[in-house]
Amino acid sequence: MVSRMSGGSGILLHVDRSHPETLAAQVRAGLRDAIRSGRMTAGTRLPASRVLAGDLGVSRGVVVDAYAQLVAEGFLVTRPGSGTIVSDAVRISSAHSSWLARRREPATRLWRPGLDLRPAGPDLALLSRSQGARTMAELFRHLPAAEFGYTGPWGVARLRRQLEAHLGRVRAAMAPADGIVVVSGGTQALTIIARTLAAAGHDRIAVEDPGAPMHRHLLRANGLATVPVPVDTEGLDVDALAASGCRIVLASPGYQFPTGAVMSASRRARLLEWAVTHSALVIEDDRRADLHFGRPALACLQGMRPAQVLLIGSISSTLAPAMRLGWIVPPPDLLRAIAETKRDDDFGSGMMEQHALASWLESGQYDRHVRRSRHAYAARRAELSRQLRQQFPGWPQHGVAAGLEILLELPDGMSEQHIVAHARQLDLGLSPLGPMRVTSTGPPGLVLSYARLPPRHCTEAVTRLKQAVDAVLAEGRSLTAAAIPGDSNEPWHLTSAGWPAAPEDFYSF
Repeated sequence: MVSRMSGGSGILLHVDRSHPETLAAQVRAGLRDAIRSGRMTAGTRLPASRVLAGDLGVSRGVVVDAYAQLVAEGFLVTRPGSGTIVSDAVRISSAHSSWLARRREPATRLWRPGLDLRPAGPDLALLSRSQGARTMAELFRHLPAAEFGYTGPWGVARLRRQLEAHLGRVRAAMAPADGIVVVSGGTQALTIIARTLAAAGHDRIAVEDPGAPMHRHLLRANGLATVPVPVDTEGLDVDALAASGCRIVLASPGYQFPTGAVMSASRRARLLEWAVTHSALVIEDDRRADLHFGRPALACLQGMRPAQVLLIGSISSTLAPAMRLGWIVPPPDLLRAIAETKRDDDFGSGMMEQHALASWLESGQYDRHVRRSRHAYAARRAELSRQLRQQFPGWPQHGVAAGLEILLELPDGMSEQHIVAHARQLDLGLSPLGPMRVTSTGPPGLVLSYARLPPRHCTEAVTRLKQAVDAVLAEGRSLTAAAIPGDSNEPWHLTSAGWPAAPEDFYSF
């Protein structure tokens, strides 16, 4: 062999025995270039000389000599207990300075309020990490080796069998295991559905108004124009849907975000009738249906008309968004197209997470977690609601006892954005209702999440909200320009998130 290369321990070096330079000189030059270019930054630990020599196929003495020379030149230092590391005294040459300056731009960190009432998923502290650790350890010990290979882009068979039983039992869904496509959460579900429908020639989809701006963005980004349909206390306005001319609708009958409405029985019947009459498709967003307090859950629509309803679910609101697991149950005539789009998107979601969820469903651990979470959220919702009634008497609170939010209606003419800006100065995170509307009109409001707000913190959170409201009222609903962040001309770069991040932090609406 004429040349050898090492990629071990994060160092890419190349030596060529036919080159006129000695092997030691080539190793020195390669390490020196890696340090100067910034590929090896200050504090980087180099592999032991024996290890690097083995990677390169040279004698250990060649590497020892190279290390010694670079220590003498100041590129490397040796420290007891740490081995050989890159010196922090190295100065990068001008040839690399412009690239490295861009590379080392400090990432903009997301604002992390001391008290956060913005919708951002469940309380992650409720997740039993000890149980999760035991489950993962058992999986690594006992799963057959074949399970770590390509096991099917549409989901691990064991999880799909457990989802069939779970969805049939708690949601009355018609979801056979071989008709379920496992995805990486609701975001991928919407993306795959939109791409599949756009490829089939569809170009419009009706959406709830108000609704999550993120959903509208995902649908538009993947080829579907969104047509807003108003939502009232009974849910989606089916008459307005019929008048829109759309043949596809994204709806959430079990719990609508952000209004908290549950679709009435008459609306559910009319929505299914519309779908059958017009050969239309209802995309049923069922992701929060498990979070109900003190009342039985309504069966999903998909179980009544599986040929007209596509069901979406996920564990992002019940377990943890970071597990990135959800599912699609499409009508039979869409199953192959949805499965192929998923296959082409990523060739499958994380196997270990799928097996973990299957284990929790099989053992009953998932059901126990959901019951504990409902109890915790019911207490938090009750306390937040009580505090809001006390501090803002007469201000309507919308939504059934379910989900993770309360919609607080503001007096007509009060500026949501000004309240949000004042609250930010008080280290309180709030989400205004306005950006969630498209064309619908109505009073201003705040969408307040109690998911991560233990009852003992409710008083302080509502006190700060009251201070923000009082500040806006005191200045006649006008605010200095400095208090409301304006558009930035700084170049865009990746943002570093701090827990808990709200989805709106990653989108510009």
